[in-house]
Amino acid sequence: MKTCTKCGAEKPLSEFYLKGKSRPGQYKSHCKSCGHVSFHVWYAKLGSHEKKAKNTQKWRNRNRDLVNARQNVYTARLKEETIAEYGGRCTCCGETETIFLLIDHKFGGGNVERRQIRRSAGKAFYLWLKKQGYPKNKYQALCHNCNQAKSAYGICPHQADHHFA
Repeated sequence: MKTCTKCGAEKPLSEFYLKGKSRPGQYKSHCKSCGHVSFHVWYAKLGSHEKKAKNTQKWRNRNRDLVNARQNVYTARLKEETIAEYGGRCTCCGETETIFLLIDHKFGGGNVERRQIRRSAGKAFYLWLKKQGYPKNKYQALCHNCNQAKSAYGICPHQADHHFA
């Protein structure tokens, strides 16, 4: 049981939201009901949707470094998760350093497909793959070297019996 700091009622913990992922087991000081009321009062004070969007954009502009840092962390985690889903290593040479890895279209045609699904590369493509359940039949993890060799020669030197000049 916990006492709400807004309404003063004693309620079970299920009536309180958790503080967040970074604070496991810690609950907010006000109950869910009081939180909903506070949110709606605050939201009503903001006014129109356009005003809310304008305020959000102002905040993002004032905190550009923070926004960029958070996006970079999110994108890096998403890339690591995606690469892990495709084995966590280059399918050809076994390279495991994430910074060197990318997602390759096994049978080519990546440019055409990205235009069709309207996802260029990076975060948008990783999110699309995640939404599709990380399909393994068309994609694989490759390092940049193996990917470039496959693009230039049709096959990576690791897979060929001869050396390229």
